[in-house]
Amino acid sequence: MNRRSVYNWFNQKYLKQEIIHEIGILISHDFSAEFPELFRKSDFMQTLGGFHSDYPSENANAIWKDKYIELLEKYNTLLRSRVESNRHS
Repeated sequence: MNRRSVYNWFNQKYLKQEIIHEIGILISHDFSAEFPELFRKSDFMQTLGGFHSDYPSENANAIWKDKYIELLEKYNTLLRSRVESNRHS
């Protein structure tokens, strides 16, 4: 989602229910109190991993980043050994 989209949303007279829900998920806010006719409390329920979201948490991002770096380091080591092997051939 880019900044222009957010600005456009706030310039509209009405927002779609899906957009309000997405904003609630992104900012970890339960809009069921403000819009009881649109949402149930369960639409914004918390789960074991934190606020329910289709987006990965910062912690999950850090875990995947660490795994990616580890994989790159292994790949780099493999490439170095291959280059060394080719030099000695």
